Amino acid sequence: NAGIGKINNVNPLAKGLSSKINLNFLPITFFRIVIVLVIILEIVAPLGLLIGTMFKDLHYLKTFSANALIIFTILASVLYHPISDTNQIGQFFANLAVIGGLLAIIN
Repeated sequence: NAGIGKINNVNPLAKGLSSKINLNFLPITFFRIVIVLVIILEIVAPLGLLIGTMFKDLHYLKTFSANALIIFTILASVLYHPISDTNQIGQFFANLAVIGGLLAIIN
């Protein structure tokens, strides 16, 4: 649901991201492009993890995908699940666990 669920919601997600980042000089098109790139990342990176794990000669796909997902998860946690928001603490720590799992996959 992460990447595929966003496909039909690009515009609302772009507006939401725009309000989180609050860079008024950037057009909404910029945020739409960012959301499309996020969708691509959320679909392609797990495939890279899978392929890189299955085929040892493609291990770089696993490392690259895990690093990309770690960076994305950190950004998502900071923007959408700040630890300062008591309603988001559970999701923040869930994301922290995902980051730990991705680090374990790299090593």
